[in-house]
Amino acid sequence: MKTPDWEKILPKFQLPGRYSGGEYSAYPNRENTIKFLLAFPDDYSIGMSSLGFHTVGNIVNLQPGFSCERVFAPAIDMEEWLRKENYPLFSLESKRPAGSFDIIGFSMQYELSFTNFINMLELSKIEPRREDRQDCPLIMGGGPSFANPAALSAFFDIIILGEAEPVLPEVLSLYQKEKNDRNSFLLNAAAIEGVFVPGISKTARYAIFKEFDNTYFPVSPPQALTESAHARINLEINRGCRNRCRFCQASVIYSPYREKTVEKLMEVASASVASTGYDEISLTSLSGTDHTEIIRLLDELHYSFRSLGVSAVMSSMRPSHFASGLAARMARMRKGGITLAPETPSKKLQKVIGKNISSEEIISAAVEAARLGWKRIKLYFMIGLPGEDAEDIESIISFISLVKKSSGLTVSASISPLVPQPHTPFQWVSAQDPDQLLQKAEYIRKKAPAKVSRFNKGQHIIVSILSRADASLSELLLAARKRGARFDQWSEHFNFEIWEEAFRDIGSSWEEYYFREYKTSEVLPWDNVVLEVGRESLLKAYQKAMEA
Repeated sequence: MKTPDWEKILPKFQLPGRYSGGEYSAYPNRENTIKFLLAFPDDYSIGMSSLGFHTVGNIVNLQPGFSCERVFAPAIDMEEWLRKENYPLFSLESKRPAGSFDIIGFSMQYELSFTNFINMLELSKIEPRREDRQDCPLIMGGGPSFANPAALSAFFDIIILGEAEPVLPEVLSLYQKEKNDRNSFLLNAAAIEGVFVPGISKTARYAIFKEFDNTYFPVSPPQALTESAHARINLEINRGCRNRCRFCQASVIYSPYREKTVEKLMEVASASVASTGYDEISLTSLSGTDHTEIIRLLDELHYSFRSLGVSAVMSSMRPSHFASGLAARMARMRKGGITLAPETPSKKLQKVIGKNISSEEIISAAVEAARLGWKRIKLYFMIGLPGEDAEDIESIISFISLVKKSSGLTVSASISPLVPQPHTPFQWVSAQDPDQLLQKAEYIRKKAPAKVSRFNKGQHIIVSILSRADASLSELLLAARKRGARFDQWSEHFNFEIWEEAFRDIGSSWEEYYFREYKTSEVLPWDNVVLEVGRESLLKAYQKAMEA
């Protein structure tokens, strides 16, 4: 296979920096090592903004005897060229064909990237089904999508369940010893906590990194050559959430709550500022204001980096904290806008979902934000909650009006339908009719004194189905990909008709899976994944929600 003249070929594509490699702090291309290809099944701009992606890449590169390279889902123009020239998908660093690596590790973050994953295997000349493969790289997977591995298990040789830090080094060390005997490696890997080996493992426990404050942190990740979704330092200040909203999967799979000390965070921030040149530090977490020393942390960041023109921003916060001292600190930051997630102003539904944030706290936070100079506020609401009625929908409109009137801020709102997620109390909840959900959202959009974002009905249907998929839906993914599905998370590429046809190809319909009801007495497709928050705890929370 003749190697292309990349210097002449890449400029023909839109944003050629997505494929060139050579970024500042790019991974070193080391010879005589086990080759690990870290794959992200989405665009370069999205993957390069992922803290988890960079964390895994640095874990691999720190492992003796290994070197890591990267690959992302190619844009449509590059994919067409690869297919026309019959040339395989290649890595950024060395331009090696993906199929020549020892391991390809996919970071699976969301359901609508599943067809991209299959497409990347096809472009790499690798059969998607595990049972159809011979003499090819070990296909490894990790990420939150594997909270329910049922539909994806047919495609992976080995799956890392949970947090990579305590598991991946042990798996790689074992692979180094047994790389010449894959069957032996997989049998022994199945005994490692946090590892699920399809075809071998019956159950596996989700891995939690208990030494979170001492964890390795990528302070010098490769910096994107093209515009990325988030060109900034991502500083993870805590993991997990003190609150346990009944719709939220992340609060369960990242349980228990852990946080880094201010001393450790300042050490990481200083090293990151010095090595990247970014002028913004984003405090990432499920709920940043849960950190016990958040005020001190913001003060330390401000006084340490203000002379360098570096500011800290935080998107996730509780309104009660914002209005009681946090606002004054955040007022020193760039005031692009404040974002809060009331989910619902209905007191009845607040009890159903277990979210203890009152409407009064939201109003108080908005008023304080206006006083300190903010001009805009964005509010996140959820519809399709159990027990929801017309009065609850009206309450969203009234609440938006009240926020605007009380604060004088420009208000925008996001309306998202509930997606019942595995390992949450709502895993047993029936999904609401998507047409009715769309009608509710359109009603709010027309009546509320704010710019209200739309949701895509078709994407909601597919996400809802794949989140609670069983093993049979691996065939659906193959059928959808065969008909051309990819980049389903991008509205300009998503085509619901393709998915409808794919369901017909497997002799079914989307309605059969979307409206499926799971009973509390039955074994669920994801029950082979064992979490710290057990089934009995989820069942009790579900029963409380139904009582409410």
